[in-house]
Amino acid sequence: LTFVEDKQKMIKDLMEIRFLIEPSIAAMAAIRADETDIKNILTACENTEKLLLANKNHAEKDIAFHTAIALSSKNIVVPKLVPIINSSIPLIRESAKLTMRDETIEIHREIADAIAAHDAVRAHDAMYLHLIYNRKHIKSVN
Repeated sequence: LTFVEDKQKMIKDLMEIRFLIEPSIAAMAAIRADETDIKNILTACENTEKLLLANKNHAEKDIAFHTAIALSSKNIVVPKLVPIINSSIPLIRESAKLTMRDETIEIHREIADAIAAHDAVRAHDAMYLHLIYNRKHIKSVN
C-alpha cells in the first residue's frame, strides 16, 4: 500500500474494507475476550485518550487500541488483516479535520466498555459508528 499513488482513493477503499470487517471483529472480541484482553483494550483506550486530551499525536496508541481489539477476537486470520486495518489510521488522521478529538474519545470508550461487558451487538454498533465518524471527517479530494 506504500506505493499506491492515489492516497485519497486508497483511504476510501481502506474504509470500505474496515466497514466490512471491523465491526464484526469488535463483536467477536466482545464474545471471546478474556480478562487480560479486556485490560489491554482498556489500557490502550486510556493511553489514546490521554494523548488526545494533550493534543499530541495519538496514531500509535490508536493503532494499539485497534490491534488489541483484533487480537481479542481470537480469530487466527484477523492478525494477518491488522496491518491493513492499521495502515489506514495515520492516513485518516492526516486527511481528517481536527474536530474528531471528542468523538474519538467518546466512541473508543464506548467500544472498550461494550467489549468489557461482553456485549457483542453494542461493540459492533460502536465500531460501526466510529467508522462513520471517521468517514464523515475525511476531506474529499477535488
